[in-house]
Amino acid sequence: MTHRSFVLACLAPLALVTTAFFLLPMGRLMLVGATGPHGLAGYLDIVLEPRYRATLINTVVLAAATTLATMVIATISGMFLERHRFPGRSILIAMLTFPLAFPGVVIGFLIILLAGRQGVIGDLTQILTGEKIVFAYSIWGLFLGYLYFSIPRVILTIMAAVQKLDPGLEEAARSLGAGPWAVQRDVVLPALGPAFVASGAIAFATAMGAFGTAFTLATNIDVLPMLIYTEFTLAANFATAASLSIGLGLISWAILRYRAHSPAAPWRRRADAMRDRLIFIAQLSFTLLVAAFLVVPALLSISAGITANYFRGISSGVTLQWVAQVWELYADTIALSFLIAFATLGATLVIGVPAAYALHVRGGTLSRVTEEVVTLPLAIPGMAIALALLLTYGGFGGFRRSWMFILVGHVVFTLPFMLRSVMAVFATIDVGTLDEGAASLGASPMRRFIDVIVPNAMPGIVAGSLMVVTLSLGEFNLTWMLHTPLTKTLPVGLADSYASMRLEVASAYTLIFFIMIVPLLVAMQLVAGKEQRA
Repeated sequence: MTHRSFVLACLAPLALVTTAFFLLPMGRLMLVGATGPHGLAGYLDIVLEPRYRATLINTVVLAAATTLATMVIATISGMFLERHRFPGRSILIAMLTFPLAFPGVVIGFLIILLAGRQGVIGDLTQILTGEKIVFAYSIWGLFLGYLYFSIPRVILTIMAAVQKLDPGLEEAARSLGAGPWAVQRDVVLPALGPAFVASGAIAFATAMGAFGTAFTLATNIDVLPMLIYTEFTLAANFATAASLSIGLGLISWAILRYRAHSPAAPWRRRADAMRDRLIFIAQLSFTLLVAAFLVVPALLSISAGITANYFRGISSGVTLQWVAQVWELYADTIALSFLIAFATLGATLVIGVPAAYALHVRGGTLSRVTEEVVTLPLAIPGMAIALALLLTYGGFGGFRRSWMFILVGHVVFTLPFMLRSVMAVFATIDVGTLDEGAASLGASPMRRFIDVIVPNAMPGIVAGSLMVVTLSLGEFNLTWMLHTPLTKTLPVGLADSYASMRLEVASAYTLIFFIMIVPLLVAMQLVAGKEQRA
């Protein structure tokens, strides 16, 4: 086999999977969206029909507010954490980023524990004012939920951007007499502009397509993902659901595409030191409050899962009976989640690693276009991809009822993460020289790939593998639409327990999820830290 034919063979599985389970289903979704009474003009109903237009406005306003608040919070905390080293910093970073892979339903449940009828905010306000404030099920609760899953995503981007800033620019500005605020305003913030655009676009697009959190909390407000769900499942209005999904996907894709194309005297010294200390204390306090917002609901859930009676508090006793009950009820669901997660990992390794090598070696316009197409699922809400798969393959009864149907969705969703992780490593090593050296010793293309390329790509493969397993275990948006009563996964079981079980059982289920997902998140942080030091 020649090197050229081997490279094409490496791309073949990627082309097959992407075409069969993404491009064709999305094409089918677009066609179904045009089968309504108004044909292609039905797509205009998104902005012309009052109900749909109001829902679109609600979704855009909520996503924009979430993005703005997230950017302010993440910029303050991210710059502080990257600029200062102090005891406990790594723990604080872990606290701020550990909700990264939480399913939307888990976040919704945590917001209920925070601001629901039995939430801690309601209890505190009743003690302080005599009136219980409950807002978990309003737009404010949904805003808190969106903020919860947006902060970890954005803060990592901001920290990475701050790390790359040239300190000389700030020193030059200070030497010219610029004060601290002027330096931040005129030098630092403009330099962070590309990071703001990138992270803001991700936050906005994610909030636009968030389904799990809205599914749990949006009882008094319509947002596009919930409207799509009700139109498809309750009204059986497939054409409208499809057109709304395409519209939502186009908005998210356009936002992410925009992101992709966006660039003293001693007394004075003592005063500066005092000022710097006060700024440090203020930033630390703010960051601790943000960490508390992310961690306290999780701690409340954990305590509820091991408390005999949540409403009586810890005084009712500590017990593992709820954990045992969850395991008895949902052991098969948890096992299926791991089966799907590791099957997804196997598929993304077999497809993604050879494809990353082939795309890197070939280069050129074709490779860039291929990479763009393969990573499109990152820009399209899971709800739209799930509907596309249902409309295309839902008639294949055996396939539809098996866990393989969910596996297909997870592979489409996670494959871009494996591909990008491995390609990022290839960009840092001289793949051509390694390949030519092995070829000069008589190794075949296959042997060169297995014995030389894969070992050198191992850091990216490990990082991508951790990401794939973590995302698959926590994926809800796709899975809720694709599952059947016999193919429930862990996040689907969480949604069921929240809706039908007592609060302690639901919390115990959440505790089991934490036990499984947090070690994976820690491992990802360790791998990322090791690569950063290298």
